[in-house]
Amino acid sequence: MRTDLPEVYQAPQPAAWTAALDVFAQRATQGDRAAPGGGSGTGFRLDPRRWQEQVNDTFCDLEVSPRREDNFSAFLKEFDRGELKIVLIVADAQTVTRTVSAIKRAPAELFFLNMNIAGRSAVVNASGQSQIGPGEAVLMDAMQPYQLQYPGPVRTICVQFPQQWLRQIAGVNVDAAIARRICTMSGAPRVLSAAIQSLIEDRSALIGDGPDDEAPDLSIDLFLNVLGVGLRSLDRGSGTPAVGSGTRMRLGRLQQFLADSFRDPEIRPASAAQALGWSVRSVHKVCQDSGTTFGKILLNARLSAVALELSARGLDRGRVSDLAFDAGFTDLSHFCRTFKTRYGLAPGDYAKRFC
Repeated sequence: MRTDLPEVYQAPQPAAWTAALDVFAQRATQGDRAAPGGGSGTGFRLDPRRWQEQVNDTFCDLEVSPRREDNFSAFLKEFDRGELKIVLIVADAQTVTRTVSAIKRAPAELFFLNMNIAGRSAVVNASGQSQIGPGEAVLMDAMQPYQLQYPGPVRTICVQFPQQWLRQIAGVNVDAAIARRICTMSGAPRVLSAAIQSLIEDRSALIGDGPDDEAPDLSIDLFLNVLGVGLRSLDRGSGTPAVGSGTRMRLGRLQQFLADSFRDPEIRPASAAQALGWSVRSVHKVCQDSGTTFGKILLNARLSAVALELSARGLDRGRVSDLAFDAGFTDLSHFCRTFKTRYGLAPGDYAKRFC
């Protein structure tokens, strides 16, 4: 039986969860009945098929691909607090994918906040790719396809909660923050790690030395509010101006209109203004106040639509052109250039990540 832990990066700061992970790893290697494996005594080493079942049972319908299926090691500890769930994970290199077909088959209106305690990961979704290092976090949307790539061993904390919780208190366009790197070691987001620790500070509940007490509502509220502050800080750090509730509402209406109309190659600010009952000046002002442009919103809608289709169905050369033209692009070369600029990959290479 394997008794060593994966070689991982040193955790940025000591914390209660680091100690809890160490205790679980030790117990797993000794065949502790509380360890993952349902009391079978299988220990830290785990069959990839069993790991796939554990991941799906704990989160949602995901596809897990270990880098090495032989001698694969992984475990997780789930800690439920009502609709909020905290999961501690130690695992070897792997890729985790949420596909469009899985979303259609089993919708899950959930957010996952993944924070790397040790190890690195990459996130690929319709907005591009982000690199997440130790002490950094990323917010993922279970209603959008994505891929999490772990090139080496990792220790991660995942906090899972209903989307409506965050949308009601965030005060920002949450969708714009999906899959963006959140550094929890500096600035306002650094309080986020403390807020997460407040959710799991009762180590007895984590390591099985005491009862699973219910989380005080204050801990959950603190976490959600601090996460909202962190996302607002993320917007300011990217140069996006603070957006008032009225502007957010109008921006949402414009985004929804373009999400419904992007396939029209002749769509313009004037036609959007007419459909929304605004002036053309109002369309440009909403975009300006939100730190974007009409063209960027439209391009994002078109690129995202093609990316979703590619992740769901794969492609061939003819299909790329069909998808591009159907999304409203009129120049295939322009589409390929902008797609690669946005996602860092040609359309064909992007589709292969979701095969």
